[in-house]
Amino acid sequence: MSIEASSNPKQPANRNSSLCGSCKTENALDAKFCSGCGQSLQEECGKCGKSVLLTQTFCGHCGANLTEMVNEKKKQLSTALADAKTAANEFRYAEARLLLNRISVISDYRFKQFAATANRTLNKVIEIEEKTLETVALACEKAEQAHRRGDKDEVVQHLRKIPSHLLDKEAKTLLANSESECSVKDSLETELRAAINAKDWETVGALVEQLLEADPQHQAGLKVSKKVSERLFTSAKKSMEQGNFPRVLEKLKSIPNNQTNEEIEKLLDAATEQAWILEELKAEPYVSQTLLGFATKLCESSPRIESFQIAKQQLEKQLKLRQHPERMHLPVWKGKSTSWLGGSSGILSSPQRFGESAQKILGMKPAAFNVAIGLGLQGLGASRVADDFLIRKKGLFSSGPKKSAVAWGLDVGSSSVKAVLLEKDDKGIQIKDGFFMELEETPTRRQDASESRKQLEPAIKKFLELKDPGETPVWVNLDGAQTVNRFLRLPPVKDKDAIGLLNKEIESKIPIALDELCIVRWLCPGKRLPAMGRPGMVSTARTGTIIARSSLLESMGLKLAGLQSDTIALSNFVAYEFSEIWPDTAKIREEDFDQLQKDLSKTVCVIDAGATTTHILLVSGEAMWNWSIEVGGEDLTFQIASATKANRKNAEMLKRDPTRIEQIAERYMDIETRLDTLRSRLVNIHSDAMKQDNPFNKVSSWCLGVSWQTHQWIRRVMMK
Repeated sequence: MSIEASSNPKQPANRNSSLCGSCKTENALDAKFCSGCGQSLQEECGKCGKSVLLTQTFCGHCGANLTEMVNEKKKQLSTALADAKTAANEFRYAEARLLLNRISVISDYRFKQFAATANRTLNKVIEIEEKTLETVALACEKAEQAHRRGDKDEVVQHLRKIPSHLLDKEAKTLLANSESECSVKDSLETELRAAINAKDWETVGALVEQLLEADPQHQAGLKVSKKVSERLFTSAKKSMEQGNFPRVLEKLKSIPNNQTNEEIEKLLDAATEQAWILEELKAEPYVSQTLLGFATKLCESSPRIESFQIAKQQLEKQLKLRQHPERMHLPVWKGKSTSWLGGSSGILSSPQRFGESAQKILGMKPAAFNVAIGLGLQGLGASRVADDFLIRKKGLFSSGPKKSAVAWGLDVGSSSVKAVLLEKDDKGIQIKDGFFMELEETPTRRQDASESRKQLEPAIKKFLELKDPGETPVWVNLDGAQTVNRFLRLPPVKDKDAIGLLNKEIESKIPIALDELCIVRWLCPGKRLPAMGRPGMVSTARTGTIIARSSLLESMGLKLAGLQSDTIALSNFVAYEFSEIWPDTAKIREEDFDQLQKDLSKTVCVIDAGATTTHILLVSGEAMWNWSIEVGGEDLTFQIASATKANRKNAEMLKRDPTRIEQIAERYMDIETRLDTLRSRLVNIHSDAMKQDNPFNKVSSWCLGVSWQTHQWIRRVMMK
């Protein structure tokens, strides 16, 4: 008996036919499908790939055990069915359907029970999947509704039970965010319980606020917020009575927002203003009427705080005694008075070299007359720079007018006119008279000739009427911002050669034809040692600008003896006022060379704060440098007008007396920002100046002009 026959005793005796294993129909030996049921009769051997009958036990080509192969496939199908059920139970319906579909389409009679099972299971999976998707959709809808209500716990409750792979991107994001917020909320609740146990009510208030932000309907949080608010408000009122305004603010700002009311807001506003004023009293470097005004307000609001009364009394005493440092009109107060510019610092309001009557005359507007003094010094021939910008009949480069024993310096600014009369006698240079008049409000910052004339003429006529200069030389200023300046250090050459080098500097660095310019030149005079070099300066202005300026002033009755820029006039003033700190270069001895260089490098720094322009100057014993930026007091007036909704006139009054500004802590913020910005610009400009060829060893720093009187100007712009 053959192997095939012994393995299947039902095979027909006819060796040329085969029996269908499914319906038992006898078919031709080479038939591929049963003629009775269509069942496939042959398949490939799993080992050698040759064709074998489904009813064979062993392969006639390679001897492989076909029955074992069939049993192995049954095991695989059984495993696949189990995997499909597991996938369905784990909501991996697509994977389950894929497995079941593969089994359900098997037509081999040997595996029909697996195909039938797969079909039944597939129908169940499809049914379960539909119900599950309905459940997921409903859960997502409920979660979205809970999200709109702000109930994060319910969002998590609905979505967390849904397998992640069944959620779309939006649902996953919603779940992740909600779980994160719930985690934060749990953490906040834990911290809140600890803070309550510790009776740290400020922390409790802050935590409750965070908790209610995470869950606005948190019932326990709502109850705690009311209780802690009452405690914090009561405590804040006690701190207010004690004058501890920073603690008042800390307590009130810890009150949850849902408990804020008009009473709390009122106390918060009062504490904010008082805290701001108290900080000003601690931080300001100099005594002033403004500071006294703030101290008075502080005492009025907190009359039982002894330290406030003492501060007010000290301010009153200092203002009355007028004991102040040299060259200043304000006493030193408690704040830092060291300037970032270097050296000692102060307000250059009381010059010391102009006689006993000077302080009385200059006191009408402290620190405002320094440009005028510099102009007057040049009129007397006592200035460092001799050239000026006035075009005279003798020619563009004339040596200027003859020296005079008396001269007016007239500073015609954008907001006021200042003038001083200087006289030179055996005692030196004296200030004999002065004039000050504010100008009417300007409609625009940039004015044409007719607007300038309308604004200036009343003040000029008043000056001519009251002071009647007659034949006394009158020197007038030119806005330094209208000039272009170059500062350099030449080799120690002779004057003639140095002038040639200066002219080359003009031609190479200033892209304007020389015949269109008025030029002021300056060279450091005196004997120079070869290693020292020779500082020089070139200042240029357009001829049209000079003609327009001088024509406008002369048309109003002034007879100009000279025209000089603000910055050069200030340099002349500083060089004269502080001349005692520098040695006489005419007495140079070669053996004193090192000390001489050190002494000549001593530098006085000046910031001149005008109405529309701010100048920064460095003046040493042998050199000078300056820069101008078009920012000034008018910008600060605008900021106050904007913050207080006041017109310009009232804003100017508030700038001079900020104690009248309501809610000053908030409304002064723009002023503080503006001053900080100005400081930053000046710091950068000063940094560039220190890179110049000329050495500047700074020994003192001063502010002057009119804008420095704005509260905080000195502290924020000048001080460290």
